[in-house]
Amino acid sequence: MKTVVHVITGLGNGGAEGALFRLIDNDKELRHIVVSMKSGGKYFSKLEDIGVEVYCLDIKGIGSFIKGLMVLRRVEREVKPMALQSWMYHADLMLSIYAMLFAKRNVFWSIRHSSFEKAVTPLAIRLIVKVCAFLSLFVPRKIICCSENAKLIHIEKGYKASAFEFVANGYNFEKLSFSLDKRHSLRGELGKLDHDFIVGNVARWHPQKDHTSLLKAFSNFAVDKDNVYLLLVGKDMTRDNTTLLNLATSLGIERKVIFYGESDDIPKVMSGIDLHVMSSSYGEAFPNVVVEAMACETPVIVTDVGDAAVIVGEFGIVTQPENIQQLCAAMETMFKRSTDKASWLKLGHDSRFWVTQEFDVSKMIKRFTAIWSGSY
Repeated sequence: MKTVVHVITGLGNGGAEGALFRLIDNDKELRHIVVSMKSGGKYFSKLEDIGVEVYCLDIKGIGSFIKGLMVLRRVEREVKPMALQSWMYHADLMLSIYAMLFAKRNVFWSIRHSSFEKAVTPLAIRLIVKVCAFLSLFVPRKIICCSENAKLIHIEKGYKASAFEFVANGYNFEKLSFSLDKRHSLRGELGKLDHDFIVGNVARWHPQKDHTSLLKAFSNFAVDKDNVYLLLVGKDMTRDNTTLLNLATSLGIERKVIFYGESDDIPKVMSGIDLHVMSSSYGEAFPNVVVEAMACETPVIVTDVGDAAVIVGEFGIVTQPENIQQLCAAMETMFKRSTDKASWLKLGHDSRFWVTQEFDVSKMIKRFTAIWSGSY
């Protein structure tokens, strides 16, 4: 069995980590080994649970970096992989240094980021991107990108245009679908009735996610409605987040905002809400949460960042980033449409059909494999 060695910055709860896990978990033809520059993380345990060999380098300085290169060298010599695949910028740089030291040509990068706003992008990342732009001219055989938007942004940064190959994220839709039982479970947990209209947002606490615009738009939408609620799911989405809680209070919607925190059961969340809103203002490449919502037959509103509009197609509403008025109007449109049950159910069914046809994990695996083998 042929082998691919993946080098990734870390195995925490992120989009790149999730994509890597889905790729490995659903690929039955190749052997995969993972080398993580950091220790632990959500996907470290998940990978070990499915029997994947994982090496955590715990890099914290130049000494551990050099040791990490030696670990990678030992692994690579033992398994003789068909491809060395990196994920995220630090890993792209590390694998490139390794490739130059040991004259390796079977190197592939993965780009999964689409914005470099100076106010929120660390200087170290911006410097690494500049270095990688130069290295892209001669190190990676191909650069696999999950977003056409991200591809263009990186080419503008100096990355080699001809090296890019677009591969959309893929999903196992057998594990991602609507469940009436889970809907009832979530609503019971929240103390909400089936006729209550719950707007959901699954996102960690970060300026990129623009919770400020979301709450302001929701407050305008909810002003004349008694049975509408906003469910916030993700890291730091708790009442301990005083910034967000104070904003909700100042807008007069504290009673309508539910701080849920993190959840490992995304189908439960998506099945339990009526509408999902992605309010990001920048930085998204291929937002997984949009596919997850649509796969669970939950109608969506997105801001026009990254490839969000491409994912939605004709089956959702796209608004401009940071446009509170547009976001509020979209919520109102969806709320009114939800009163026509037949139309609402059809929108959910059509949304699921669209994403299952376009973004099945088997397509992602075939594209990665073809690129690694040179048959793309």
